[in-house]
Formats: sequence, structure tokens, C-alpha cells
Amino acid sequence: MEAITLGGAVGWFHPADGGRGVVIVGAHGYEDLCSRVTLRMLADDLARAGLPALRIDPRGTGDAADLPADADRVAAWTADVVAAVTWMRETAGVAEVVLVGLRIGALLAATAALELGDVDRLVLMAPPASGKAHARELSILARLVDGMGGGVQADGAIEIAGFRLDAATLRRLEAIDLTDLPRVPAPVLTLVGEAGSAGLGRIAGAAEILGAEVETLPFDGYARMMCDPTASEPAVATVAALVARLADDLPAGTGRSSIPPPRRIGGDGWSEERFVFGDGLAGVLCLPAGPIMPRRAAIWLNSGRNHHIGWARQTVDLSRRLARTGVAVLRMDLAGIGDSPAHAHTPPTALYHEVGKADVVAAIEEMARRGLTRPWLIGACSGAYQAFHTAVDDARIAGIVLINQLCFIWDASYAVHLSAWMKARP
Repeated sequence: MEAITLGGAVGWFHPADGGRGVVIVGAHGYEDLCSRVTLRMLADDLARAGLPALRIDPRGTGDAADLPADADRVAAWTADVVAAVTWMRETAGVAEVVLVGLRIGALLAATAALELGDVDRLVLMAPPASGKAHARELSILARLVDGMGGGVQADGAIEIAGFRLDAATLRRLEAIDLTDLPRVPAPVLTLVGEAGSAGLGRIAGAAEILGAEVETLPFDGYARMMCDPTASEPAVATVAALVARLADDLPAGTGRSSIPPPRRIGGDGWSEERFVFGDGLAGVLCLPAGPIMPRRAAIWLNSGRNHHIGWARQTVDLSRRLARTGVAVLRMDLAGIGDSPAHAHTPPTALYHEVGKADVVAAIEEMARRGLTRPWLIGACSGAYQAFHTAVDDARIAGIVLINQLCFIWDASYAVHLSAWMKARP
């Protein structure tokens, strides 16, 4: 897995030698937290099958650069998807490109495919029939996640778990209707959804009338994947079926071009570099901009199974605010969470366990390699547990910030309660 930049957008590239590349556009906000592991597994398995894969965070999402408050987000996101497909052709050197979109990513992928006109296959995973339908679904989800106070805000925005889609963005999304496209977005359209979905049927019927070859796959495990970021279970069967479909009759590669080293992205007072360290762990180092040497260092650990952007993207925002004050911050994913694959010895829950300390130690050593010694550890919930126990054993840690720590000693009986809670999720 290699970090790349696309202007202000960022991506993780999973290299392979085949001639068919796959660009993956994920969901937004809360749905991204739930589905991140599934899409990382999809990219890993595609690469193992010989298909180079690129997962992207468009601007204003994930680890990407921020967008101005008044930006046309839908236009910016679509442009980032177009740039990713162009990168896959020109830099990765593939002959064919498959564009995969999940949820809001499906709307963006279809829009980008129409603009490009040369996408070989379009894969829409759990696609809303339209932007209007997606807004209705999100307003219901907001009430389930945030209680009856969630949903549509007074200014017309929809906010779920702190992730906000403003009214202007929702209006622009409403202009996208997958059942009423002006022309075929790709010769082959693969629809991945729950059996019997009326919306999926309307999308398929409209695409067939336009002349597309339409095929469907069941989205086994969708509800379990989307139930909650920490209780989420990856849709393993769906990933396997989709990889088999996309790897069929794989063309030979034309010779992958060397991937340029990722450029930093930056903003007001901060600069960031993304990389893989230790045993395949994903990290993002946020530094003060310019020649200023950081006066302090910190490592931010996962809370539950939320990947390193944090609930409401707060870890990204706070890292950049800290960098402006002179603090270098590494936000990372422990093994088995977010963008970091599990190790053979990683427990299924990947939360309260002894082996997590090894990942934190790897982060401390990576910071030291870069001249950033005596870091603080910051963690909430399970991240606080890992921070505390690492600090007990490692004198290189200058201090710890523990937020909402549920326990200092993990008892085996707690695992029963955690497992029962996870199984009780819809």
C-alpha cells in the first residue's frame, strides 16, 4: 500500500501488475467509518488478484485537504474522482479502468464516468437511486444514530455523528438521478445491492434501456457492515464475489510506471505526509508549516474501530490545529482498524488487547526516526486504554491524554459484554 496525492485529494494505492485498474470511491462520514475496512479489504484482495487498486479521499473528507466553506463540494468531489481515473491510466499504466462507488460514492462515480466517457466498467455498491433518495435515507439514519434531535437541521443541512452535508451540497446531489441518466456511463454496469431492492431495479432498467450491459451481485452482509463503526463486520463474501467478477479475463499489464513519491498536502499553518510504517500500519504525520521545528510531539490512537480521522473528522481537525501551535501529531490506525490490515495475531475485536502496544511502540519508533522524541499519547475509549498501558511500560512517552477511559484493567468477562453488544446490533 502506497500513499499518493491528487492535488488536495489523497489516496492509498494497492499495486499489482495486471492491466485492469480499479478506482474506489467510498461513502461519506458515518457510513465511511462503518465501511472503511471492507473497502480496504476489497483493494487488498483486488491487488492480490492482479488488479491495481486506488482508494481515494476527495477534498474535504478523510485525510484530504479542506475545502472552503462556500465550495461546490459535489463538483470538487467529482473532479477528484476524474483525477483518480486519469492517474490510474497515465501513472499506473493500465489499459482498462473499473470505477467503484459505495453509497454517495456511487453517485459521484456515475457522474465522473459520464464526464470521462472512457470508464470500462462502473460498479455501484448499495447505490441510492438518486441524490434525493440519499438525502431521505440520511435523514432517517441521523435519527437512528443521533436520536430524535438528529436529522435535518434548521439550515437544511443533514448531520450524522458530527459529519455534515450542508443544504447547498444536498441540492447539488439532488441533481444526480441514476434512473434518469442522459447516456450510458460505462459499457458494463455492475450493481451490488440487497436482493429485492426497488431502487436497484429502477437503476438496472434505466441503464438497460440506454444500452448498458447490466449485471447484479447480492450485497451479502450489508446490514452488519453498516450497523455501527465499532460493531461493523466486513462484508467478506461480497468482497470475494466482486473480486472474482472483476478479475475474470484479466488483461496483461503494460508495465507499471514508477509511482512518484507522495507530495505533502498543506493548509493554514500545517503540512501533512501519509505513509506506511512498522508492520503495514497506516499513518499521517501532521507538522507545523514552514521551517518551524515542532516543540512537542503526539501520537493519536484509534477510538473503538473508528479509523484515524475520528468521529466527526475531529482527529484531522484537531491535529491541524495543534500543528499550528507547534505540535507534530501522528494519527494512525492500529492493526485491523481502518487502513491498517490485521496481523495474524490481531484479535477479532482489535480494541482491548495486549498486542496493540506493539503497534503503539512502532509509532514511537517511527517518530524517533524522524527526530520527534518524547511523544505524548492521546486516546479515547479503547485508545485511552492502549495509551495508558503503553505508557506504563515505555519510558520514552512524555505524557498521556486519556479521554473517556472505560477501564484500566481488561477483564476477560468484559469481552463477553462487548461481544454481546456487537452481536445485538442490527
